[in-house]
Amino acid sequence: VFGLAHYFDKIYQTFLEAEKYLLKKSKKYLSDFENENYEINVSLSRDSSHDIEAYPSVDLLRQSYFVTIHSEFEEIWINIRDIYNQFHTPITRGNLNFNYLSEKYFDNNNLLDKIVSNNQNLLSYNYIRNRFVHNKIVSGSNEFLKTKNYIDNGEIKNISIKQDSGKNYFVIENINFAYTYSKKILGFIEDIINTSYSQRI
Repeated sequence: VFGLAHYFDKIYQTFLEAEKYLLKKSKKYLSDFENENYEINVSLSRDSSHDIEAYPSVDLLRQSYFVTIHSEFEEIWINIRDIYNQFHTPITRGNLNFNYLSEKYFDNNNLLDKIVSNNQNLLSYNYIRNRFVHNKIVSGSNEFLKTKNYIDNGEIKNISIKQDSGKNYFVIENINFAYTYSKKILGFIEDIINTSYSQRI
């Protein structure tokens, strides 16, 4: 886990520097735009929510960081599944890749029941990832309502739900969204390791 934490930190530092650079360019863009349209746009450079609108690359960078972390988690999850199946009865029902993670898998897995119960919002991160990668509409499904609840009560931070033409969409507010996600992944893996170890003692 220490090695993975170090790797995640290197990814974070890389994207953090890139975000700082793009935000600097965004502020310059807004400043130049304000000078040309002072009366109408004087508020733009004072509101960080306009960074994405002024410089869309900021939004793309934050999404890329999040998808990068999620892709690493998918690979880790597949490895955990394979190792688990070497010591326990293989799970044959439901999809096993994290990208298609479902409660069906965990219903058959008593060892991980408690861990997964304490990390249900990881499923919502998976839902958010699919909206970005597949450009899917954020609908009023049960997954959306669960995710919205996590966002509203602060369990998932640094992301908001916006509306445009009657449709909902996610906006990552800053790079800490994916950084927090990486920390939750590490905590999830540590719980699995500790639980598996205690079961074998």
